[in-house]
Amino acid sequence: MIFKLWKLQGAEPLVSFHKDYKLRSADAPITFDLPGGTLVQNGGDIKIAVSRPQGTVSQRNPQDWSLQVEAVDGGLIDASGQASITFLAPESGYQTNCVLAMVASRQWSDVIQKTFFVKSRGGQNYSKVHLVFGINDTPDGFMYVTLDGVVNTNGSRNWEATAPQAQ
Repeated sequence: MIFKLWKLQGAEPLVSFHKDYKLRSADAPITFDLPGGTLVQNGGDIKIAVSRPQGTVSQRNPQDWSLQVEAVDGGLIDASGQASITFLAPESGYQTNCVLAMVASRQWSDVIQKTFFVKSRGGQNYSKVHLVFGINDTPDGFMYVTLDGVVNTNGSRNWEATAPQAQ
């Protein structure tokens, strides 16, 4: 058994986000502002580029498709299985981007889920992000994206949240 201990850093105000997007296919990457919950042309925190073949992509017609997830002015780390127990963003080990590929096989799906630690905006934002992406079945159909998590916008790696204030 391994116990991971850390010294409390002190609570900080974190921005929680949960946003569902319904998007048309795009030739250019799609950029998300996590604390604002908006799509942006410049800046932001995460950029996603979608690669899909022409024609129908579905459970009946599985085809290869992929996402390239990139941190804007920063990096990301695969946080699968660690996000709920981590209260301090990693200091190092960030990669600029990550390719998530769905290859036509028995395990094929029209949805990709992944959790990341994200450093963005030159180290100003540190986030824990759970991404759920549903590919569009036809090129002119909608893609579905859910981004859920927290971000510290104070330039601190600390994810110890302040308690909500009673009303």
